[in-house]
Amino acid sequence: MNYPSDKNALNKDLLILITFIFIFSIIYFAKINDISSITGRVVNISLNSCTDDTKVVYRMNSFENAHAAFPNTPDISIYNIEVCWQDAIDRSTTCRDSNRNPIDPEDERQQPINAVLRLSGTDNAHVERWNLQTRTDGYRFLCYDDLRCDYTLNTGNANDCNTIGQGYECFGTMSSNTNAHVGDCRSPPNFYPTKICCKPGCTINRAVWTDLNDVPITESVAEGILVYLRIEGDDGCYGKFVNTTIYEDDLIIDTEIENLTDINFTTRQAQIAVARQIWRARWMDDGFLQGDPEYYFLANTTLTPSVRSVNNLEVFQTGRRCGNEIVEPTEVCEFGPDSIPGTNDDRLPQDAFRCTNHSTWTGNPNQRQLLFCGSNCLVIDTTGCICASCRIGGNI
Repeated sequence: MNYPSDKNALNKDLLILITFIFIFSIIYFAKINDISSITGRVVNISLNSCTDDTKVVYRMNSFENAHAAFPNTPDISIYNIEVCWQDAIDRSTTCRDSNRNPIDPEDERQQPINAVLRLSGTDNAHVERWNLQTRTDGYRFLCYDDLRCDYTLNTGNANDCNTIGQGYECFGTMSSNTNAHVGDCRSPPNFYPTKICCKPGCTINRAVWTDLNDVPITESVAEGILVYLRIEGDDGCYGKFVNTTIYEDDLIIDTEIENLTDINFTTRQAQIAVARQIWRARWMDDGFLQGDPEYYFLANTTLTPSVRSVNNLEVFQTGRRCGNEIVEPTEVCEFGPDSIPGTNDDRLPQDAFRCTNHSTWTGNPNQRQLLFCGSNCLVIDTTGCICASCRIGGNI
């Protein structure tokens, strides 16, 4: 016996299921293959293109077969084709060595880290690559901001600069390696074979979750534990700021958790600049069948693409934790001049605490600071103690 209505209903349900799986697959693979776009870094080569003369890297008197000029040439009406870096920060034309000390741009023996070209004069100039082994007498370095510049032979593609490395942009073209005319970056046949390729001196190379000893985290951690967001960049990042955004990694749409801005690259380690930001791991409901939450973070400066952390931070729930600044159900904690439960603030001051046992933390008696945690706190979070033996896993 046939049941056409049942078959039609079954086919309809199957079609809905297949459609759902197809749409989910598209969204999921789009998510995992997403490439963060470059933020900032706009290079324009056009007639009077700069909104600010201090953003002009160098000038030309034509789009092709052109002579070059320094940005501060008095003949702006003649050299009115501007190579403009709209997102320049320092905007300095001072040439600097690897220690950022000023150097003489007319000394051909120098190796300025922020050189773009060498010019035969302040205007009406021919140009040469700044990094030639044998340099032409009488030329001087043209330097700008914190740029790092190199050169490549094009293959008919306006984006050939990315063959040098991530983040390089075209700042013009040259007719040869020395005694050259300059031109813009347009498609053939209008530009010259050698591209002038530059990028900001600060490039983020790695972002990673670590413990407070800078060891990358490879296992799940308990909620309330303090961890580092560690960001590593080129030496040019030293002294600059980086922004980070923490996300909870979901199947389809990730949840933005927190923005941490203006983290300073304060440490240098073997030509690597390092920035760190402390963060207290938190547990949250990750949704149906997704287990414990997993966090990643994106790090970027205003002139670099976002870099994702190489590891995820998985956080497991341990129950009520005194000292994690989160008041959890039935938890009784108090910071105050006595050990009597009162204001339920669950806050551990950053002072020289000694952890005497699992229910009471005693501070410096001269400062009369105590944190009382009653017996209904399942776990004492000791990550806030500055005494090494007070940490979880130590001798408490």
